[in-house]
Amino acid sequence: MSLSLVGVVALVVLGAAVAAAVHVTGRRAAIRDRDRVFDDVLAVVEDPVVLRRGDGYPELHGRVGGHPVRLRVLVDALVLRKLPVLWLEVVVRRSVPVAGSVSVLLRPHGAEYFSPNARFPHELPTPASFPRPARVAASEPDATPALGLLEPLAGYLAEPGTKEVGLGPGGLRTVRLLASADQGAYRVSRRASFTGARVPLSDVVGAVDVLAPVGDHEHPREITT
Repeated sequence: MSLSLVGVVALVVLGAAVAAAVHVTGRRAAIRDRDRVFDDVLAVVEDPVVLRRGDGYPELHGRVGGHPVRLRVLVDALVLRKLPVLWLEVVVRRSVPVAGSVSVLLRPHGAEYFSPNARFPHELPTPASFPRPARVAASEPDATPALGLLEPLAGYLAEPGTKEVGLGPGGLRTVRLLASADQGAYRVSRRASFTGARVPLSDVVGAVDVLAPVGDHEHPREITT
């Protein structure tokens, strides 16, 4: 083997090693950043438990305002010709006097994998105070009481970041926009980057407060939305 060929091989090996090191460093930095997604809300969550699942975003369980809560960050890259986004799902375990589950899904496009709305067979008329387009659907045929409980949530639904509100016997589930992928990075690498995404305190407190007018019920059950 000539010296020039040896030099080329050495450069290729060195380049591959550098690329691998950069990849590993970047991956570790991304994991550390994802692990901090709940940093801004930990102060208001009692008995916080952070569940880490591989390289993805963690889950946060705890209590806010005396009610059990679960926070999840959902990556959504299914909509073509749109930037990937992060959704924040907040589930507040609280007894609600309804028999079935109701979902209000805003701006539906059919690819909301995180929502049970499309599986609910009973579509309801959208109240006049709700933003549009929206699909209001229920798991049970007689959802009039639940729809009445949702009416006071019109202001919450009208907030730009709200994607879905679900109401069931065990509480409230909301899905709100957390972040959009970095446009420049996505166009170059087709990889979604959400560096610096942090769950706002207002989203967690707001999700708990919005259920307050509904009131407690005697026998709490598991949420089904």
